[in-house]
Amino acid sequence: MGLVLPAIADVATAFDVPATSATWVATAPSVAMIPVTVLTGMIAGRRLRYRPLVLSATALYVVAGVLPIVIDDFWWLVGSRVLWGAATGVLLTAANNLVVLTAGTAVRRARLFALANTVFSVGAVASLVLGGRLAAHSWSAPMWGHLVGLPALLVLAIWLREPAAPPAVASGRRAQIPRAAYVPMAVFVVIVMCVYPVSTLMSVVFQQAAIGDPGTVGVVGSLLTLTGLVVAPAFGRLYSWLGARVLACSTLVCGVGLVVVVAATPTAHGSLPLYGAGLVVTGAGLMGATISLPVITSTIVPPEAGGTAQGLVAAALNVGGLLSSGYAGLIVPWLGGGGTVRPVYLVSAGLLLVLAIPLWSAGRLHPALRRSAPAVERDPVARSDAPPAGVL
Repeated sequence: MGLVLPAIADVATAFDVPATSATWVATAPSVAMIPVTVLTGMIAGRRLRYRPLVLSATALYVVAGVLPIVIDDFWWLVGSRVLWGAATGVLLTAANNLVVLTAGTAVRRARLFALANTVFSVGAVASLVLGGRLAAHSWSAPMWGHLVGLPALLVLAIWLREPAAPPAVASGRRAQIPRAAYVPMAVFVVIVMCVYPVSTLMSVVFQQAAIGDPGTVGVVGSLLTLTGLVVAPAFGRLYSWLGARVLACSTLVCGVGLVVVVAATPTAHGSLPLYGAGLVVTGAGLMGATISLPVITSTIVPPEAGGTAQGLVAAALNVGGLLSSGYAGLIVPWLGGGGTVRPVYLVSAGLLLVLAIPLWSAGRLHPALRRSAPAVERDPVARSDAPPAGVL
């Protein structure tokens, strides 16, 4: 995804479409990811084995990723991104499921998800920087970066092995997903919807304020994910202290970061250092929310429904991304802003700051969520200073 973000403004110019419409190049993959992630969660390990599923999706990731290079119509470009999103949706869900299958306790899952997101942050930073450098040549040049999937395909073909299915899944038993599991998913959708415009509209902001070129967008945009290199390794300890309340804290941090972004874009002349600082804070909150969602969900949902639940977790990310384009497109004309996108950041900051308050008390509003905290205390590798049972 990071490869195309620095080129959004150039896509709008090349195809003569509004800047808010050009963001569909970044968010259109969510159109396919949403149903694909849910479907993958339902069938992976049941009707289809993980190994052939992951290898096929990786191959499609490469092909669909470079396809825009030969496309000269905007909506065909969006369609190719939808195809790329389908491949990515399979990979996201399969990765989450494999983590849940290989770790038995909440803190171990938190540590594995943290490690996975650390690697993801490195890749995201590299893709943003590379995308920015390539976008300086043309809007389509960043698409060549998807060829990185070829060595990944080779590694997976050699080392990926089929995991053993949980006994409940092997017996064919099914279970319903508790309603409490949908609460953190809904919260995450709102977080992503509010935060995504910071990255998808970044090149537009820089163009409006004349504070940087596509290369600058790639470097500064990497700050949003670079923070994950600090947050992700510490997440296991944070979760052992806070339990599910780490999601409330992450929401609050995202809101504070967006306040800084608002301060950085007061008029047509913004502050690049302050904008970067806002991305650092926002990125810390987003990483905390991204890791905590699958961990909290896995402690609420029974093993036989785990695959479907992780598919919904992956879908939550994409639902938020998909809604962000329409959300931003509605906010700008509604609140005005002199042609700038500042109103989007302003509304998003207020929404997340307000949401963090009831979310902190979600244990009382949704008692079933408390099950995520005792799971930490029972974990033999959890810290001795973990919160008492019943604390959300």
